[in-house]
Order: sequence, then C-alpha cells, then structure tokens
Amino acid sequence: MKLFTKKHMIKTAIICLPLLLTLGLRLIWNKEGFGDWYSTYIFPIFPNTLGRLFSFLPFSVYEWILYILSFFLIVFIGSLLVKGFLLLFSFIKKKNRRNSLPSFRRKNSSKFRHFVFSCLFFIGCLASFATFLLHYADLVQYRRSSIAKDFHMEVTDHSIEQLTALCKQLATQLNTLSKEIPVDDKGLLKLPDSYVSDAKEAMKALGKQYPVFSGYYPNPKPVTFSKGMSYLNLTGLYSPFTIEANYNNHVPSYNIPYTICHELAHLKGIIPEDEAGFVAYVACTQSNNAVLQYSGNLSAFIYATNALYDAGETKIYDQIFSSLEKQVLTDISYNSYYWNQFEGKVSEVAETANDVYLKANHQEDGVKSYGRMVDLMLSFNDQEPKS
Repeated sequence: MKLFTKKHMIKTAIICLPLLLTLGLRLIWNKEGFGDWYSTYIFPIFPNTLGRLFSFLPFSVYEWILYILSFFLIVFIGSLLVKGFLLLFSFIKKKNRRNSLPSFRRKNSSKFRHFVFSCLFFIGCLASFATFLLHYADLVQYRRSSIAKDFHMEVTDHSIEQLTALCKQLATQLNTLSKEIPVDDKGLLKLPDSYVSDAKEAMKALGKQYPVFSGYYPNPKPVTFSKGMSYLNLTGLYSPFTIEANYNNHVPSYNIPYTICHELAHLKGIIPEDEAGFVAYVACTQSNNAVLQYSGNLSAFIYATNALYDAGETKIYDQIFSSLEKQVLTDISYNSYYWNQFEGKVSEVAETANDVYLKANHQEDGVKSYGRMVDLMLSFNDQEPKS
C-alpha cells in the first residue's frame, strides 16, 4: 500500500493549512501596530460572514456543536471498544483455522485501521480549524491597543476619594432608576420582552459616537441549558468559532442586559474582559432605556464597591450600602443568594481554568482583570462634565 497517495496528500493539506496560517499569525502578531491594523481591517470579516450566517437561528449554534461533539466522542470511544472486542473475539474463534488466519488478519485489521484513521482525520480537521478560528477571531485581538485609546482617555491611578465618589454617584443613580423600572411579584427587576433588541440598539447607538462599535451586530443567543453555565460561574460566552454572543438567561434579571452588551463588545473585537465590561457599562448607562441604565449602573456598582471593600474602606462601603433604596438591595441580595447555590468544586475548577486562560493571553491579573474595569470607569468619569 502506498504511504502517500493523492488522497492522503489532500487530507494532510486540509489539516496542515489552517495550522500553518495560525503559525504565520503568531509569528507577526506582536509587531507594533499589527493588532490595531488587524482589528480595523481583518477582524470585521468574521462577524460579517460567520456572524451573519448563524445569526438568524434562534438558538446558540456553538452550544449545540459542543453537545454534538461530546456525543461523537462518546460514540467514537464506544465504537473503538466494541470493534476491538469483536475483532479479538473473532480472532480467538478462528485461531485453530490456520489457513484462514492470514486473510482474516488482513481483512479485519484493514477495516479497523480505516475506521480509526477516518475518525482521527475528522478530529484532526476539527482541531485544525478550531485552532485557526480561535487565533484569528479571538486571541489576536489581545494584541490591539487598549479600549482607552478608542475613548480618547488616559487611564491613570486614582485616589480612594475618587473611588468613593464614583460609588456614591452610582448609588444615587440606582436609587433614582429604581423608581422607574418594572418589577415582578418577587420585587425583582422585570425585563421587558424587548430587552435583547434594546441591548443591540444601545451598542449601535454607542457606535455613532465611537466608530469601533459601528456596523453589523449578530443576534445575541440565550443558552438553552443556561443553568449549567451558572455552575461554571458564567453569565455570558463569546464563541470565536461561530461568532455568537451567548448569554445565560437563568441569572438574576439585572445581569442580563449588561451581559448581552458585554458579549456584543467581544464581537467588535474587544476581547479583554475588563474592557468588554467597561464598554457594556457605557452602552447601558448612555441608553435612554431605564432598564438598561439600571443594569449597567448596578453591575458597575458591584465592581466599584468590591474595589472599595478590597481597599479596606469597609465603613464607607457600609455607609454607601445603607443609602440604597429597598429595590436595589433586593436585587443585590437575590444576586448573592443565586450565586451561593452554585459554589462548589465545579465552579472552582471553571474559575481556575478561566484564570489560566486569561493569564496566558497577557492579562496578568487573571480573573482579577474583571475588576480592572473600575480604572476605566474612573478615567471615563474624569471626562464626564460635572453638574
């Protein structure tokens, strides 16, 4: 049998080409200015092609691909075990038939090899293209300039007094908004039916002021088994393989509009979590929609007050919380209750994996980078006109 037939060479090329393109990208992506150039001219191709392709489907394609691949892996392993067992059983059964043994070996071992190699080729293709998309539609974006450049601001150190002022400002806005939002029979924020389109409109409106956010937005997708995401401590997930903004619709309501804007920011190439969180905050709070404003301000308030608490200002922290309206406290209390249900080994492993992933992509603080959006908010607040 020939080792390198035309068919074998084509299969090898199919697997190797995406890997070679990925290697080429890694060799040049640290060059000065490349990240910004790529973000402006190349990255938009993905949401405008793959993003458009999957956008019209009402479910998360990425979620179901994961389920199908998991099923395929189970079937593959099961088939290997069954075929191996049958081959061994047949071999033992025919071991006394010396004349037929050589032909039996050739026939059955050839079938077994063909099955294994076909499955491995399929897996190799998936891994190769997944590696390509992960780099070209995700990892390279960590090399772009900070979002601060797009907002024309400089991120500097801020004092405890400035952080305190931001927390009080957010508390005041929340107290005002709490009187304008709809609530359900449990006293929690009730989302309107239009909350997904409202979040998209908020991002589009942001694009009129900051060009990086202009252009096409695929439809955000709720994850079918959202409760499973909560066990992984996830409120949203950007898929670089299908260019989808997936969100967890099982979490407390106030999280959802902010999360959708956060994931849509990823689809504009803003991959670092702290930067996507900051973009979501700005998009929500600059919206004319009270529900989005409440969602953005409350999410930002949690980050800012956590930073204040971590700085040791517990008395001020308690004072600010004591100034909150009952509605705000109800939403915060339920949020704590909700996430406490999912604490355990699964969430710990998920957080550790996320921490390693972030550190591997130039976010040295790991999961703590989610809190660095406070620095961006403070710097943005410096630009806002004071009343």
